[in-house]
Order: sequence, then C-alpha cells, then structure tokens
Amino acid sequence: MASETTPVTETWPTVSVVVPTKDRPQMLERALRAIVAQDYAGALEVIVVFDGTDPELPAIDLPEGRTLQALVNTRTPGLAGNRITGYLATTGTYVAACDDDDVWFPYKLTRQMRLLRSRPDACGAGAGSAFHFEGKDTPRPAELPELTFDVLLDERHPEVHASTYLFDRRRLLDEIGLVDEELPAGYGEDFELLLRATRLGPFVCVREPLIRAYQHRSSFFADRWRNIDEALEHLIAKVPEFERAPHGLAPMEGQRAFALAAAGDRRESRRLARSALKRDRRQRQAWASLVVSTRILSADRVLTLARRFGRGI
Repeated sequence: MASETTPVTETWPTVSVVVPTKDRPQMLERALRAIVAQDYAGALEVIVVFDGTDPELPAIDLPEGRTLQALVNTRTPGLAGNRITGYLATTGTYVAACDDDDVWFPYKLTRQMRLLRSRPDACGAGAGSAFHFEGKDTPRPAELPELTFDVLLDERHPEVHASTYLFDRRRLLDEIGLVDEELPAGYGEDFELLLRATRLGPFVCVREPLIRAYQHRSSFFADRWRNIDEALEHLIAKVPEFERAPHGLAPMEGQRAFALAAAGDRRESRRLARSALKRDRRQRQAWASLVVSTRILSADRVLTLARRFGRGI
C-alpha cells in the first residue's frame, strides 16, 4: 500500500526507536534506512544497541527530524539486556522496537500512532507482519483488532511481531516494566512483556502487515534448544494463569516438547507432547515434536518447512 502524507498541522510526539544488534552490519543498515525514511511527521530518536561488539554505525543520510546514536549493552548479554539498555536511554514520548534483521514499511509509525492516540485505554500498539523466508513474503495480518491478557493466555498471536511494538515511554518504564532478563537466552521476552502490558489494558493492532520480518535458515545447537525449554518453563511458572487456559498452555508444552526432542531428550519430549495433546488434540508443535523424537525428520528440517508458510515452532 502506498505511503500516506501526515498532515503537518497536527502535533506528533517524538518516538524513540530501539534497535538491538550484533554482528549483522548489512542487515542493520537495511533496518535503519527504513526507520529514518518513515513518513511519520514527528521526530525520531533512533538508538542502536550493540551486544558485545564495537559500536559502529553505518553511514546513512539522516532526514530532518531524525537522530541516530550508538550504545553498548551494559546489562545481561543478549537480546533482553540490549533492549533494556536502549529503553533506559530513550527520551521520546513513545518507544518503538525494531530488530536489526527486520524492515518497517514506510507508513508503519503513522498508522500506529493514529490508532494509539485514538485509544487512551490501550497499553500499546502492534500490527500484522509479512514473514519473509527464502525470497518469499507470507503476509500475516493481525487476527484481532486488539489483544487482551485473556486472549494471549489462549493464543500467543505471533503475527504481532516484537518489531511492531509501540508503547508510551513513561508507561513502559513506570507501569509495565522492562524486559525480563532472567529468561534463559532471552527467549520469549517479547511475549512475556506483552502479557505484563495487557494486564493494564488492551494492546491495539493495525490489522494489516506493517513490517517485513526476515526468517533465516539456521541450525540450532543442543544448548540453544535447552535454553528454549528452560525459558518456556520459566514463563509458565511466572504466569500461573496459564493453568486455567489449556488452549494456551498446550502450545507452550508442545514447544517445550519440540525443543527437548531437538536436544535429544526423547523421553521427556514425549511426556510433554502427550500432556499438550491431552489439552488440545490439534496441537501442531506437539505433533511436530513426535516427528522429531522418532527421527522421521530433523528439527532443522521441520523448522524450515514451517518457515516456508510464515510459521515458527
């Protein structure tokens, strides 16, 4: 869809954009060019946070009203610490997130800000996403106009990607709270943040995709799969309300089962898969874990097939 012109007669607040990065200079440059080229009429403060690498910003032209600065992660190594370092350095009225391998569409902020300013009851705003894998976009519009805590207990709604998040800065810092650094490898930190945010109010969504989220072919090592299992276990324990939401708990158990199958723990994987399927017989992650645990397909092969349809595990 074509970019829209924002009326210059309206007052548009400054938005701070936090971009966590590590060792991906070409992707980072692509993400930053899309951010500073937004048709949003307000000012943009772009903060790039480097995790364990020397801070080196790409040479890009900055239009009027755009600033760009580099920081080094001073918190826990990894995505969670990167995000917090950036959030604490922001000065804008609103805070947005963009991962270094994702790209915003030109009208992303304008559409979201219009929606968010019309909904003072909202805790924040998101949007649909176009998932890009092996040269192909799979559009996934936001399924609902708003996400609530109870809705998220039943379904994670991954089409509302972390790179679409937009929050009031003061509300994020003072009421919602920062990213959970205790999550192993930072896995699921975006979902955990969204669960906390929606305890305060609905998270409104622009239904159409406003970003392109790039998915990559990659092989996960056993320790990484263990981290995913531990992070999900941590999240389930932190949100006891999952016990009253069997359709929401089932995919998390299914994800744990898949991660453990990939890590080689076939016995525990099958136990969790059975538990997930008892809650929901259609649970696709659990069925996928059984495929991996019986060695019909490798975890990497299953993950690649899922990503071709704009999905994950």
